[in-house]
Amino acid sequence: MTVRMGDTDSIQITDMRSITRNGVLTAQVTIQNDSKSNLVAYRFKWLGQNGMTVADEEAWKPVTIGKGQTTVIMGIAPTPDATDFRFELNQYK
Repeated sequence: MTVRMGDTDSIQITDMRSITRNGVLTAQVTIQNDSKSNLVAYRFKWLGQNGMTVADEEAWKPVTIGKGQTTVIMGIAPTPDATDFRFELNQYK
């Protein structure tokens, strides 16, 4: 699941994967920029088996993506209670 905020239309999410390692969920999201160089921010929202948030909200993390560039973003759940995630992408201000 992805949530977009602000002007992030030029950023394409090309792949989302997750795996549980040592009892903790690890997420990997691949994004690609189809337009001019862009500064965006992202964060993961970690969800439990019932779909409810299981950890405090993460801070936004900025990333610059050049035109035509692909970037892989990794996230590790802060608690073993996380069984799913939401990737949030926002225009960096």
